[in-house]
Amino acid sequence: MEDVFDFLGVISLAILLVIFSPLINFGLAFFVGWLIKITFGAVFCQGLALLGINISPAMIPLFCGTMGVISSFFKSAVSFKKADKKAS
Repeated sequence: MEDVFDFLGVISLAILLVIFSPLINFGLAFFVGWLIKITFGAVFCQGLALLGINISPAMIPLFCGTMGVISSFFKSAVSFKKADKKAS
């Protein structure tokens, strides 16, 4: 019976992680966007306008939050392993 509760606990933890991970990413990116808005928002908007993205400084936190969530789905890890060299 204890194995069933362990299994249900793992499944519920996985579901909570899938649900709350994008929310945490959005919240952190929104906060960073707010910091950008209050520090150098006009320069940030001009830089985005050069790339063809026209937003007002008031929309910077929402833009950063959205981009933070979207980019979190495209993370990948690359690891490099050195070949074992045996001394001869």
